[in-house]
Amino acid sequence: MIKGYRPELDILRSIAVISVIIYHLDIKIFGYTFLSGGYLGVDIFFVLSGYLIIKIMFQDFKKKNFSFAYFFERRARRILPVMLVVLLFSLIVGWFLLLPSNYINLAQSNIFSILLSSNIYFWNTTSSYGAIDNIYVPLLHLWSLAVEMQFYIFISIFLFLILRFLNKKVIFILVFIFLLNLLFIQLSGNLSGNFPFFEKEFKFNSPSTFFNFYFFSSRLWEFLAGGFIFVIETKKKTLILSKFFYYFGLILIFLSLFFFNKDLIVTRNYYDDVIKLFHPSIVTIFPVLGTCLVILTSKLNNINNFFITNKILIFLGLISYSLYMWHYPIISYYHYFKSNITFIDKIFIIIIVFFISLLSYHYLENFFRNKSLPLKKFIIYMVIFISINIFFSYLIINNNGFKSRINENKIHKNYEVDNSTLWKERSTFDSENQPVFREDKKIKILFFGDSHARDMFNVFYLNKDQFKNFAFAKAEEPLGNKDYFNNIIKNENFKRSDYIILSWRWSLSQVLNIENLIKFLNKNKKKIIILSRSNEYQTFRGGSQTILDWHVSTLKEDFVYESLKNKYYLMRKLEEYEHINNKLKKISEKYNIPFLNKNDFLCSDILLECDYITDDGHKIFHDSSHYTLNGAKYFGQKIKKNNWFNINH
Repeated sequence: MIKGYRPELDILRSIAVISVIIYHLDIKIFGYTFLSGGYLGVDIFFVLSGYLIIKIMFQDFKKKNFSFAYFFERRARRILPVMLVVLLFSLIVGWFLLLPSNYINLAQSNIFSILLSSNIYFWNTTSSYGAIDNIYVPLLHLWSLAVEMQFYIFISIFLFLILRFLNKKVIFILVFIFLLNLLFIQLSGNLSGNFPFFEKEFKFNSPSTFFNFYFFSSRLWEFLAGGFIFVIETKKKTLILSKFFYYFGLILIFLSLFFFNKDLIVTRNYYDDVIKLFHPSIVTIFPVLGTCLVILTSKLNNINNFFITNKILIFLGLISYSLYMWHYPIISYYHYFKSNITFIDKIFIIIIVFFISLLSYHYLENFFRNKSLPLKKFIIYMVIFISINIFFSYLIINNNGFKSRINENKIHKNYEVDNSTLWKERSTFDSENQPVFREDKKIKILFFGDSHARDMFNVFYLNKDQFKNFAFAKAEEPLGNKDYFNNIIKNENFKRSDYIILSWRWSLSQVLNIENLIKFLNKNKKKIIILSRSNEYQTFRGGSQTILDWHVSTLKEDFVYESLKNKYYLMRKLEEYEHINNKLKKISEKYNIPFLNKNDFLCSDILLECDYITDDGHKIFHDSSHYTLNGAKYFGQKIKKNNWFNINH
């Protein structure tokens, strides 16, 4: 056993990595998500890193032999080899499983990972960390590695300066930064860009973009908490903490892992200003404090129980880095390979991850960390691996994801396999078409809402030759936002509009807000039309595949391209929106406002069919509910033909 070796640190690593893996596998027992707070394993890792790195730096400075070069060499030998091999592995497997747009995203995340900034990339390109579709982002887990590397850079420079010039005040400065960081995480959403630089209504739970889940700025205090444990250990006066605090620390950790859940991973809610608890924030103190207590008390009390000396857990702690690095891309690609993951599949994934991590630990980690490997050779190896990764990532991006890998024309000449391509076409159209009402005799229709209002705007705007007596425009505001009415009243199109059409992906909270909006619009003498929530259909692979895509990918040419109308009808997710549509209809009747149900042009309740392709075979939907441009054009023609948009003017 290595002198000074502390097995409890590897035990904590094993708890952390097991929790993260189980969380990402989404294992349910009797309907309950097992280790629903498993993502907190990352926070345990951060505390451990803070403890070890700050300890190393303090000791090296005390001995007067701290070297930036040697400090970062040790970090690089530990982190880079496995990371670069995982990146290359992901690119190779992605060739066979990923759509062009996803392959481009993978290549981009590969480059950002090498640049130690993948956390910023994923913050900018993905939804909330706990979202279902994120399991289809193979390198998402590397956000935490980027945060860790950013901490190494920050703390090495910071401590170098503080220990050299303000040595006697270092503890005070670290405590001050710790408290200030936690304060900003909790309350920074109360800050405003306008004088007096504070929001009128103070909220205790008020996160901001600058302290997002993915950002180093939200995690610094966790690293520092680990560092404080080392500082406490070095005090000459012996700190007396009973074994009770050791077990209390374990209880805090396990309670957090079992009772936290992904609902805590939030940014500001788009439709509602009310935020309850969020992570990371003051509530994260539970797993952080628990980890600190276990580290501190296990050494002070020389605890040597079965849990601390468990060889299996210690070994899992030793290979925890490889386990963490390999588990996510393997889980992600398994989801691409198989849509419905069973419990047996999850056991199989665990076995695969374990054996690959075992090989990774012995033949990558140990090989490159071995001091017998000269630094010069290590650098050459890393340059080669980095160059290969960047070269192939560049080829993928430059060749648009090698779309030629997928021959979708075998299915239908107008079939587009990649929904991201269709989404980008729609987004480009949305941004390029922002019409302003003119002073003319046309009836001016202004669409209020979210992306579903944009859909309906596209439906009419792409067919404006069919609706020559009308002019169409759009205005987006999050319904329920406290500045909602002030923003509306300033809108020039609003001032000139005759009709306001309300179209959202209606939630219950929005339905509760709609009556205030109706009263406001009536006060401003606007005619109102309420549109139902749009039909939503089942999707696959985290929303990346529509029903049509799923049949194409699984049945290949063994089905008729035009034969899925009844499938779409049966696979509507009525339970998610029909009750909301009923509430909207009642509100419209209460205020004598026209209510138009989109299902009337989307589907036929007589034939039990729903449209999903245009007459010439173009896809109508690029996800569960949003229309492609071809789909919008098709529905506009259908609406005109069926006289669905029949308003009295």
